[in-house]
Amino acid sequence: MIGTNKTLAGKWMTTMLAAAAVLGSVPAMAAPVEGSATAAVQTDKPSAQRVTSSSTTALYMELKMYYTAASDFNLDPADPQFASLVKTAERAEYAVLFSASQGEVDRIRRKLDTALTAYIRQYIQDGETLGTIASRMSRMLNSSRIAGTGPNQYPQSAVDTMKLTVNQTLDVAYAPGGTVNKYQEQYRKYIQANAVFASAMVVDQEAGHELLASSRDDIAAALEHTGSDRHDLPLLLANFWKAAGVMDKQLNESAGELAYETASSYLNRQYFLAAEGFILADLLDEAQALLKGADLRIESDSYPPQAYASLKAAFNKASAVLSHPYERAELRRAQTDLRSAIQAFLGSR
Repeated sequence: MIGTNKTLAGKWMTTMLAAAAVLGSVPAMAAPVEGSATAAVQTDKPSAQRVTSSSTTALYMELKMYYTAASDFNLDPADPQFASLVKTAERAEYAVLFSASQGEVDRIRRKLDTALTAYIRQYIQDGETLGTIASRMSRMLNSSRIAGTGPNQYPQSAVDTMKLTVNQTLDVAYAPGGTVNKYQEQYRKYIQANAVFASAMVVDQEAGHELLASSRDDIAAALEHTGSDRHDLPLLLANFWKAAGVMDKQLNESAGELAYETASSYLNRQYFLAAEGFILADLLDEAQALLKGADLRIESDSYPPQAYASLKAAFNKASAVLSHPYERAELRRAQTDLRSAIQAFLGSR
């Protein structure tokens, strides 16, 4: 199944990129591709106070600002500033999608805003960067197909308002005597305006349902291939199906574009984690078969005890990765380490 599940991530990537317009922006893979799954495994708690729609909307807007900022820069996911922002955004997604308390929604929004401000201060350092970002948006706004009443289009009034913000941003970017503080302040205004603009998009719900069905079918097919009695992937699978459920809820309730994008970001991350988990599970099966069939007799064609011990240690370490909250990067490291251990074991006799 290793070959089969290696195609999962690629297929999903292609589908998500093709459906970027459906969900209103660049999919979340453009930002938190190495994000933690910790938020996904929190237990649901009853809300201490009913969350107001204004608080929910404010958090969705803050998340959209994050998605925009994260996609504006091609950054190393290991960068501490970016990693901090990603983890905070993941907690925010969980809070807004799974009905956290009023206090928690407001707290995480403030925390996300603080992390976003720090991120902007680090990466907006000159007018050229600001101008490049605004110019890219300007080209999109001048497309003849962007304004309208059909799916993936925006009201003309929303397009006109966003154009004003883009022009203001270009003026600040290229004005003589500009300062870093001015560039950063204007960039925040730009992503705030973009969040309002995105919320006006007419969403293609049919395409959204097709996207959701595709992801469900992929995971179900992978599970069927590997066997329904798989015992080492319960957390991965539970998180994915929970993510699919909340995406389905948003679609059926005709939620706005910002809710769709947040749900798709969460679903996207859980899908990739599951895909990586299936690959690791295959490697564990391969290693386990080698361990069970190993001939440790002291003969020229037998496996040395030390090689057996090394593979066993690698197997145990990789098994532990699937039993607790993890990051996608951790799954990949476990795959690499176990694959190397398997190759070393096979070459030891």
